[in-house]
Amino acid sequence: MCLSFAESGLEKNSHLNEHWTAMDAFELSRHLRTWSVGAGSLHQKLARGLAECVRKGLLHPGMRLPSERDLAQALSISRTTVVSAYGALRESGWLESRAGSGTFVCETSREVAAARGAV
Repeated sequence: MCLSFAESGLEKNSHLNEHWTAMDAFELSRHLRTWSVGAGSLHQKLARGLAECVRKGLLHPGMRLPSERDLAQALSISRTTVVSAYGALRESGWLESRAGSGTFVCETSREVAAARGAV
C-alpha cells in the first residue's frame, strides 16, 4: 500500500524545494562537458561550469548537487578542487550548504535569479 505524503503524517521541512530533486554526479559531468577549457585554475573553471549549468536551467534553484566526493570521482579530479569550487560559489551566493543535507543551488539568491533571467 502506498500512502500519499499527506497521509503519511510526515511534515515537509520548509527549507526543502517543492520538487526535492538532486543531480547525479555522472549526469552533471555530462552537462559540464568542456568545463576544464579556458583560463584559470581548475576550481575556477569548475565554478564557472557549474554557474553556466544554472544559467542554462540544467541546475535549478533548490536542486541538490552531488557530494564533493561523487563529483570529484565523476570528473576524475581531486575532491579539493570540488570543495574549492563549491566554496567559491557559496561565497558568491550561488550555492548554499545545509548541515547533513548537502549543497544546493540557492533558492533566494539574487545572483541565481539574475543569471536565470528572473530579475
